[in-house]
Order: sequence, then C-alpha cells, then structure tokens
Amino acid sequence: MASPGTFRLRKTLKLPRFCAGIGTFQRNTYGTASISEYTAEPEYPPIRDTSREATRRRNKDVWHEKIKNLATVEQKFVELNMPKYYGYWSCHLKDTEAKINGLEFLKYATRTHIVESLPDNYYFDVKSEAEKLASDLQDKVEALIDLHFNG
Repeated sequence: MASPGTFRLRKTLKLPRFCAGIGTFQRNTYGTASISEYTAEPEYPPIRDTSREATRRRNKDVWHEKIKNLATVEQKFVELNMPKYYGYWSCHLKDTEAKINGLEFLKYATRTHIVESLPDNYYFDVKSEAEKLASDLQDKVEALIDLHFNG
C-alpha cells in the first residue's frame, strides 16, 4: 500500500481508431505531496464579488494601473486607443472655421473662458518706455501713411 502522503494518479492513453484492435495502455504514476504545501491554519483566497459589474470594475482598475505604469505619454495614448484598434472617434475643432453659436461649445470643450480686456497691470513694467517710443514713432508713421496714399 501507499504511504499516507502519497497519492495515485492513473493516466489512460487511448490510441487512434485505426489501432482499435490493440486496446488501451495504462500507466500508474505515484507522487508525494510536499510538506511545505500544508499549513497549521488554512489559507483561503480573498472573497471577491463575481457579479458582472464588479468583474468589469476590477478589469478596468487593472487596465488603469497598467496605463499609469507606462513610461511615456505616447505609450499611454496607444494603450488608450487599443480597445478600439483604430482609435476612438474624436471631434476636430478648427479655429479657422467659425460655426454659428459655436463659441459656447468651444469654451466648454477647451475649458476656457474669454476675457474682453487685459488686466490693469499687464504692461506695467514696459508702459513708460512704450509711451516714450510711441511719441517718437508717431510722426514717422504719419509720414509713411501720407506718402503711401498721397504719393
């Protein structure tokens, strides 16, 4: 007889149909269970929710972690587009083609807002120099405009 830590595995080898008259061969294999496989206290796998939504959420979390661990932005973009193979549909916004009432959508899509005027202190550091240069250039610009239109 076999010892208590031994198990018996019986493998059956079946031959193809053209060898049907020969029959089947049987081979016995014996092995012993390792002592390190047993613990004093049983170890169970964690209990997981197996519902469809929980499984999808777990798969999504694994995918998100994979994307976070990628090295470059290009690799992340490629991985993001892999579920659709050719990529997700995207909207191309062109600032050269103004759409009717498109400003609100463009502000929403780009998360921007439009400021009608510049802040008060925007040119504070160059304002005095600009005023001095403007007075010097005013006569020269007027002379060029006069020469162009009056010949």
